[in-house]
Amino acid sequence: QQIYKLITQNSREVTATANHPFLVLRKVGKLSILQWVALSSINSMDLIAISGDLPDHGKPYKIVFVPKKGTKKKIKWPYESTEELMWLLGFYVGDGYYDKSRVYFAVPKKDRAHDRVRSLLTKFFGLDYEIRGVVVRTSSVSLIGFIKQLGFTGNARTKRVPHWVFTLPKEQKLAFINGYIAADGHVRKNHKNISITSVNKKLLEDVKYLAMSCGLNPMKISTWARREKKPLGKEEKTYSHHFLYFGEGALSQNLYFVPISRIEKLGVEDTYDIEVENAHNFVANGMVVHNSKVTMKYPSCYLVGKNAHGEVLSIAYAGKGMHQDAGAKMVHLAPNTSSTIVSKSISAYGGRTSYRGLVQVTPKATQATSHVECDALILDAESASDTFPTMKIDESSAKIEHEATVSKIGEEKLFYLMSRGLSEGEAMSLVVAGFIEPIMKELPMEYSLELNRLIELEMEGSVG
Repeated sequence: QQIYKLITQNSREVTATANHPFLVLRKVGKLSILQWVALSSINSMDLIAISGDLPDHGKPYKIVFVPKKGTKKKIKWPYESTEELMWLLGFYVGDGYYDKSRVYFAVPKKDRAHDRVRSLLTKFFGLDYEIRGVVVRTSSVSLIGFIKQLGFTGNARTKRVPHWVFTLPKEQKLAFINGYIAADGHVRKNHKNISITSVNKKLLEDVKYLAMSCGLNPMKISTWARREKKPLGKEEKTYSHHFLYFGEGALSQNLYFVPISRIEKLGVEDTYDIEVENAHNFVANGMVVHNSKVTMKYPSCYLVGKNAHGEVLSIAYAGKGMHQDAGAKMVHLAPNTSSTIVSKSISAYGGRTSYRGLVQVTPKATQATSHVECDALILDAESASDTFPTMKIDESSAKIEHEATVSKIGEEKLFYLMSRGLSEGEAMSLVVAGFIEPIMKELPMEYSLELNRLIELEMEGSVG
C-alpha cells in the first residue's frame, strides 16, 4: 500500500498507511473535540496526541550467563539488571569497545565518569584494570562474552540498543540513558539543553524511542557533514555526525497535543496489520494511534488471450469494529473471454463488509461474458454491508450479469434450529456454514477444512 510519514513539530515521526487512525484534538466550532481520524483525513489545524509520562510496567532483566569453558580469569557477574549496571552499559555503548581479549572504556582521568567506571568494573565483575592514557582497560574474555550475550555488539557505527532494555523499569532505562549521555552527551555553548553526538544515527533513534518511554522530551536528530579535501587525484571523503537534542524538562503529564509539521508521501511498500487487543490503541514512536481494522483486497484478472477465463472466489468476515473492503477486477481484452466473480461476506456484532468490483470489456473483446454474484449475510442489527459494482462495457456483443443479495438471520430460523437442541452459537454457525457452502465446494479439500475451522473460531468469539 501507499505509505506516508507524519511528523509533528516536536519531531515525533510515524510511518503509516492512509487509513491508519490517529488520536487528534480537532476544533469543531467553539469546541475542541478528541477524535480518531484516519491519516488521510488529518488537516493542518489538527493537534496530534503524544504520550508523556506513561505508567511503568517494566521489570528487571534476569541475566543467565555461562562463561566460556577454559577461560583462565574467572569473573563474577550480576544476575539481574540494576540502575548501576545499566549506567555502566550505557556508558559502554557510548565510549566502550572490545577486541579479542580486552574490554576498553575511553574515559580520561579528568572526566567525572572516570572513577565511577573503575568502581563499577570492580563491584560487578571483580576485575583489575589498567589505565593507559585516556583508556581504562581490563583483560577478560569472560567479560567480552557477558557483553556480547547481552546484545551489546558491533562498533561505533553499528551498535544498537538491545530490545530487552526497552522492557526495564523506568529508573533503569533512565540510568542507561544517563550512562550514554555521560559518554557522548554535552551542552553546547549558549545552550541549556543536552545533546548527544554520534556517527551512528540508528543508535540515536533507539535512544530517542527509549527516552520517549521514560517521559523525556527528545527532539529531532540533525546531521552535520564535512568534506576532507585531498590532493589532486585522490578521492574526497565525507564525514558525518548526528546530533540528538533534548527539550527542556520532562513531560510530567500522560498526554500532550502538538501541531503537525508535515506529512510526506513515501511510496508503496508491503504492510502488515498487527492488532492490539482490548483497548485497540497503542503508542507508536510517541504518538497515540489505533488499530486500523480495515482490510482491503482487490484481486485482478486481465484476460488478454482469446478464450481466456478468469475466476475470483472471495469470502470476507467482519467482526466487532472491523471493516472488510473486498472486491475484484476483471478486464476483458480479447474475444470470447469469460469471467466469474463470486463474493460472500458475513457481518457480525457491528462489523461492516463491502464489495467493490469492476468489470471492463474493451471494444475488441467480442462475445465476452461475465457473471458477478455478491451475497451478504448480516447477523445482527448493528452490522452492515455495501455493494459498489462498476461496469465499463465498450462492446455491444458482451453479455454481463450481476446479482446481489442481502440476508439476515431471522429469529424464527434461529428458534427453529435451537428447538432441535442446538445452542445459539451452534445455530448461527450452521446458518453461516450453509451460506458459504457453494464456495467451499470449489476449494481444494485442505483449504476448505482450514477455512471452515477459521469461520467456526470467529463465530465462537462472536457469541462469547
